[in-house]
Amino acid sequence: MKRYFKMIFAAALIGFSTSANAIDRHNLAQYAASLKGLKKEQLKAALYDIMKQKTVLGYGGQAKGTWYGFWYSDRDTATNECYNRYSDKKFYFGNKNDGKAIAGMNIEHSFPKSWWGGAHNDAWCDLYNLYPSDSKANSEKSNYVMGVVVNVKSQSGAGYDKVGTGYADGQLVKMWEPGDRFKGEFSRSYMYMATTYQDLSFGSEGAKQLQTGAYPTLKKWASDLFRQWSKRDRVDNQEINRNNAIAKLQHNRNLFIDYPNLAE
Repeated sequence: MKRYFKMIFAAALIGFSTSANAIDRHNLAQYAASLKGLKKEQLKAALYDIMKQKTVLGYGGQAKGTWYGFWYSDRDTATNECYNRYSDKKFYFGNKNDGKAIAGMNIEHSFPKSWWGGAHNDAWCDLYNLYPSDSKANSEKSNYVMGVVVNVKSQSGAGYDKVGTGYADGQLVKMWEPGDRFKGEFSRSYMYMATTYQDLSFGSEGAKQLQTGAYPTLKKWASDLFRQWSKRDRVDNQEINRNNAIAKLQHNRNLFIDYPNLAE
């Protein structure tokens, strides 16, 4: 168990960001200290206790709202491009952070809000779950589960979203699949949401991916797939910088980014 925890902490030191918002190794270890020696249900419960402590921004295009946050979490500081993980379409912020939405883009809940009824709670506004997306890709993705699409109905450009049908627990269902270079990032977002909001109840669409309850929350087929994707698409500097930027705004961290081996 000691070796396991050392391995987890070692993972956090790989690719460490030089961003001004970055947390240093000592403070990160302190933040996650309560995880030491834990596994399975106890580990997930401890992660829940840490990551649920946050202050989310307001939702939408307003002062100190979601788009204000995206300026810090999803903007190329050299070009003002807004990172769009869902399609090959490019969008840009203006020259100042006025909190206004970008025309043609939506606030996409990667972990759909309809799964828990769309109530205006922290899950609805949590930036670790929210990403800027062009409106067409957002609409096509709908509230489908995330997985491997075997019958493609539409694709949002080479290397981006596929939408169609795929298998969840052996059943053919409507599904979306992110591009290969985003699969690990979205997997770590889903694991964060399944842990930080493990106290929510999920509706019929969410029940294809999740089971209501604190452990394991993600269904086995989804957990197996997300761990596989997380290994193949490792944490990169863009994801680290996003984690640091959101942490500065919300005062919590996605520890599945800091310590990718937690997923195991």
